Amino acid sequence: HREGWGLPLVEAMCCGVVSMAIDWCSGTEIVGDGKGVLVKPVKAYDEPVTLVSTWGNALDYIADEHDFAAQLQNLYVHPHERKAIAERGMKWSRSFTWDMTTDVVQNAIEKTLAKRKVAQPTLA
Repeated sequence: HREGWGLPLVEAMCCGVVSMAIDWCSGTEIVGDGKGVLVKPVKAYDEPVTLVSTWGNALDYIADEHDFAAQLQNLYVHPHERKAIAERGMKWSRSFTWDMTTDVVQNAIEKTLAKRKVAQPTLA
């Protein structure tokens, strides 16, 4: 339904597997733009149907099972498109490394600590 970043999707994409996710939360970011397949959420009165999850009361969307089945069928009957999606996803996902990730986190921590240092009043 929802995940903070979607590591399982990215891991599958690194292996050349076409990933499918609900067009919601990190799924949109990760498999959107032709890197995977987005499944529409169920809608009622033109609004996505939501459920309150047991994890922090976050909202979850529900996957439209008919759209999911149609997307699977489309992948099955269009093997060249399936291969192209898998290749786009694999290329994008392999641009991420643990070293790059730790560098981003380290930079964020250092910037935060530098701001705190400047904001602290000095005692005379």
